[in-house]
Amino acid sequence: VVFTPLVEYLIKALGDPAVVGSGELASFLVLGIIFLVICVVCGFFINEPPKDYKVEGWEPKPSPSISRQSLSPKEMLKTYQFYLITVAFLLACMGGLMMINFAKPIAIAKGMAQAATIGVMLISLFNSIGRLVWGWISDKLGRKLTIIILLCGTAVLSLFVNLATGYFIFILIGLIGFFYGGFLSTFPSLTADYFGPKYMAFNYGIVLLGFGVGAVVSSFIAGHYKNVAAQDINLMFPAFIIAAAAAAAALILIAVLKPLKKSEEIVAENAVAAVEGAEEDKKEEERE
Repeated sequence: VVFTPLVEYLIKALGDPAVVGSGELASFLVLGIIFLVICVVCGFFINEPPKDYKVEGWEPKPSPSISRQSLSPKEMLKTYQFYLITVAFLLACMGGLMMINFAKPIAIAKGMAQAATIGVMLISLFNSIGRLVWGWISDKLGRKLTIIILLCGTAVLSLFVNLATGYFIFILIGLIGFFYGGFLSTFPSLTADYFGPKYMAFNYGIVLLGFGVGAVVSSFIAGHYKNVAAQDINLMFPAFIIAAAAAAAALILIAVLKPLKKSEEIVAENAVAAVEGAEEDKKEEERE
């Protein structure tokens, strides 16, 4: 919401009309400096919580889908659940990512050029709200059911984009952003549920590769259909069919996702114990 109008201003202010893309490149440099300063400075204020810390009075609720042990990245890669989750994440994000690309040209094509930037701001705002709301809902309904609801909503909404008229298109864009934000709050939790908290940062980093691939693929699809539909907005419709189909495919993958078998958890437990034992032996040798 904050950066959309800022980027619009930077592109115009820093660009050379005679050089295509110069405004975008200059804007990337400015944004890079801003992000570098903010992230580094704020990073100094992040502290590790005490070991085994939990909020007073809070007790974790057991769930049949939650792994009782923490799997190392190597152990996680040996489970089929990892591949289902990663590919589902890849497919699930495509609808929201393509809508981010399409929000402005769709608004312009529908005769609302003056309000086009609002469309981009809306998807950003509802994306942020969705992360909070769907994260809270997933604590109540469970990750798997929440993601299934998100995928159903994304698949259906994507098919209505071309049918929307007037300012209703902004409502639709906002809803797709709202569902998209839900994926970005539930998939990290789903990863922790299945593979445990100890290696969460590393494990989710691997799962997040699916999102990265989905971002690249959806950008190419969106770019292609934006070029095809330069003169006729209706020619964008195949892109939304692709987004809906991707959500439907992800829905199947999540539906067949099963909890880790006990044997897999035991293997992971033994692997972790072996690593910790080796570390303790090494420390003991150093003390001696």
